[in-house]
Amino acid sequence: MRRVAVLVPSNIAEGQVRRTDSEVSYFLYISKGSIAEIETQLRLYFNFIMWKRMQYVIPWNFVLK
Repeated sequence: MRRVAVLVPSNIAEGQVRRTDSEVSYFLYISKGSIAEIETQLRLYFNFIMWKRMQYVIPWNFVLK
């Protein structure tokens, strides 16, 4: 995740020094893909954390009822 977080501003910076608008757009497009990758990894991480918490919460809810 750190690698991707560094790639986003790096790609934007590299795109800004290019000469044509199509080259700038290309690097912004790559950055957008990297952001989607970070978002996916965060969603998976938080879903996993919630799943781990639910493993411990659900059995106790049945016992207490």
